[in-house]
Parts: sequence; C-alpha cells; structure tokens
Amino acid sequence: MAVDERMLRELVESLGFGEQRSRRGLYNTGSHSTEAAVNWIMDHLDDADLDHPFLAAPSAALRDEVLAAAASVGDKMVLCVRVDLAMSVGKTAAQCSHATLGLYKRLAASNVHWLRQWERSGEKTVTLALDSDQHLCDGRCARVLSVPHAVLGV
Repeated sequence: MAVDERMLRELVESLGFGEQRSRRGLYNTGSHSTEAAVNWIMDHLDDADLDHPFLAAPSAALRDEVLAAAASVGDKMVLCVRVDLAMSVGKTAAQCSHATLGLYKRLAASNVHWLRQWERSGEKTVTLALDSDQHLCDGRCARVLSVPHAVLGV
C-alpha cells in the first residue's frame, strides 16, 4: 500500500515532521488521516528506526518475482549496487568487497551448505544496479524468503 502523497507533503511541509517518520505514520495508519499519522508518530517517538529509510512491506507479486529470480540465480551470490549514490568505481568495488565478505561470514555461521555449493560452483557472483533505495525492498523480501543476501550503503 502506498502512502498518500498529499498527506505526506502536509506532514512534512506544514507540520514539520521528518519524511521517514511521516511515511511510517501514514503507512501504519493506512493513510486514514494526517491526524491519525501524527498520533502514530507521537506514540512511536522512542522507536530506534523511526527516521531510518522506510520501505513498505513487499507485495505478494514482489515476493513471487524474488522467488523466481532466486531460482534463476541458483548458486550465485547477488550484489545490489545503488547507482543513485554516484560512488566512484573504487568506492563501489570496496563496498562490493565488504558485502561479499560480510555475507560469506554470515553464511559460514548459518548456511554452510549453501556456501559450500557456491564455492564448488566457482563462486559465481552477479552485480545488479539499483536506481534507488526503493528497490532495496527486494532485499527485505529476500530476508523474508531466506535468500542469501547482503545490504550495504543504505
């Protein structure tokens, strides 16, 4: 469910709330009203992630798309790079290295079977370009579906 953009502008521009907390408030109240969103925000001021980038829960269609992509990936590690951050080639390479090593360590502790299969298949890795953080909901969907993944630079 998308948030009501008119209400979002009102919360941010007229009432002075931050965009991420406003998105959360509208999403969690079904964009019923700005008053409901304000009440939700006020009730959640102590939430540690209140101002973190907000992504709505993945839709059923997106879950199906990720499952299909995961099946086609097989034993490949997939790295997603946000091109909108305009990182240099060196910075992008460093971030991909961090992601690969971080995921390797996590899999060594939690999914050795997949990791060994990846090593036997030649340690194939695919790098995908994402236009924005909105595409990172794929990563959240991957978490839900237990597809090995790593997210950096969010």
